[in-house]
Amino acid sequence: MSAIDWRTVCMDTLLADGVIDAREVGILKKALKKKEGGGIHPEGMTFLVELRAAATKKAKAKKQQLTDVFEDYFAKSVVEHLIKDGEITAYEADWLRKTLFLDKKIDDREWKLLQTLNKKATKKAPEFEKLYADCEAIRNKAKK
Repeated sequence: MSAIDWRTVCMDTLLADGVIDAREVGILKKALKKKEGGGIHPEGMTFLVELRAAATKKAKAKKQQLTDVFEDYFAKSVVEHLIKDGEITAYEADWLRKTLFLDKKIDDREWKLLQTLNKKATKKAPEFEKLYADCEAIRNKAKK
């Protein structure tokens, strides 16, 4: 007998109606936060990234967008996760590039998230500066 994949069960349940609403975001906030020190647990951040990717795919198939409440929670979680010490390290910049910007497209929400990180970070690795410049170039090119 194989084990139950609870991660998949949770993801499928959250995406069953194709929308992650305020009630579900409330459940996520409670389930994914760290017990000590606030913010989101690293494993919770991984789950949230995977959930957003799956929700985005589902929304695109239906020609819909993710809910504002979920996108706001996601962005706030990323900021808290990365800026907990005020610094964006090379590792964190690489994580952002691989996790959030893999599609080489920077939508308005992703750009706002990057701008927030850029403003709030007291110290930024050169890798983050490069990511920021690359994303800015992508956005400028898309506007033309």
